[in-house]
Amino acid sequence: MDLESLSRQQIDGSRLLEVANDLLLFRKFDDVLKVCRLGTNTKQDVVFPSSVACSAGHAGLEHVDHHVDDGNQNGVKHNSVDVNSNEIIKRRFEESLCVLAIQAYAELDQWQHVEPFLTHCYGTPAAYPVKVVQLCILLYAKVHSYAMAEAILLQWLAFPDNQSQLQYSSILELYISQVLLPQGKVDEACELVQRTQCLKPDSKLNLLKHLKEVRERLEVNEQKNTDDSRSPLMKFVDRIGQLVCRFFPKARFKQIQN
Repeated sequence: MDLESLSRQQIDGSRLLEVANDLLLFRKFDDVLKVCRLGTNTKQDVVFPSSVACSAGHAGLEHVDHHVDDGNQNGVKHNSVDVNSNEIIKRRFEESLCVLAIQAYAELDQWQHVEPFLTHCYGTPAAYPVKVVQLCILLYAKVHSYAMAEAILLQWLAFPDNQSQLQYSSILELYISQVLLPQGKVDEACELVQRTQCLKPDSKLNLLKHLKEVRERLEVNEQKNTDDSRSPLMKFVDRIGQLVCRFFPKARFKQIQN
């Protein structure tokens, strides 16, 4: 596919996403990133024909209904709906490009470039869409870049607008399970759950109960690891002591000592 033909003064956002998806399918990850950079370039004029709203499902954009009150004759409401729908389409277009870019960077093992790319698009982690946040958690957890994941998630979780999203609790749970618990940060996870006011009481209770169980398992494993870390000689001595106590009555053993 000719990438140069896409870089014009005005390009079709639907076509751009189709190209990016095809390139990802054929594992041309460098070209995927070129297309994603083109689509997120603020100097590039990206347009969305009226057919995009109905036919862009393949490209990652969902259908946006344009319901207009037939009784409205002055056209004000119609224009308002068009503007809002156009903004929604543009946001989903940018989100789709970011999702593709994250996948391409991950395949190229260039995960360090994900955060600068997203910063260029959104400015701050607090503005990341839910799907982008989920991918960031999974990516940074996979490469054990927990500090990067924490820096992004703490900003996103603290942003008031995000706390009203339906997926907020699922993002919180994913962050805890993929980032905090693998580091053994159970206390930190408990504190985060307790201070999160937007969680429903039953969800908060279930999370704290789960974290309590995790802490108990960790304590058992730590004790087991401590026991296993003793030298073979010490284990042998302990075993001999157990056998002696088992086969010799305590009184008789005292007589032997005397």
